[in-house]
Amino acid sequence: MTTQSLSRGNDYVKVANYPGLYRSVSSQRYLGMKKVNGRRRERSLNTTDRKIAERRMTEWVRSLSKIDVALEKTTLRQLCARFLKLNQGKAKGTQDTDRALVKSLKEWWPYGWDIRVSDIRTSQLEEWLALHEGRLRNTNYNRYTGFLKQLFEIAVKDRVIIESPFAGVRTR
Repeated sequence: MTTQSLSRGNDYVKVANYPGLYRSVSSQRYLGMKKVNGRRRERSLNTTDRKIAERRMTEWVRSLSKIDVALEKTTLRQLCARFLKLNQGKAKGTQDTDRALVKSLKEWWPYGWDIRVSDIRTSQLEEWLALHEGRLRNTNYNRYTGFLKQLFEIAVKDRVIIESPFAGVRTR
């Protein structure tokens, strides 16, 4: 066994008989490493159990093929711009509504406009909807939820993310 120092600064030991799997010498946690399109990708597998680490490594490598590496750093700002571009062919009233929804998201989103789409969680979307729940009628609330659903469907179709964080949102 050879000890290597990866980008995280800790010392890792290559796990025998499993390509790309490493174990931290100090914390005993596993790390997966895979080269995709000439770039090294690393991910903590958040476990000290080897069998769990192997399963998570397999899932992670499978998910890497579903994501477009060139688009993985897409921000919420860029996704909203894409959403507005895709809806240019709709009626003027619909376009106005879409611009108003994007503006509302920009003004009320507490996590910053330049957050990566891949970093957005279901709980963050539920929190944003909760900010508006008391002040909106049901039809407007439904439009807000439909907007989020459409927004993250675009991200999934463009292979920015594997699964929409909106899929887990429970609405009223």
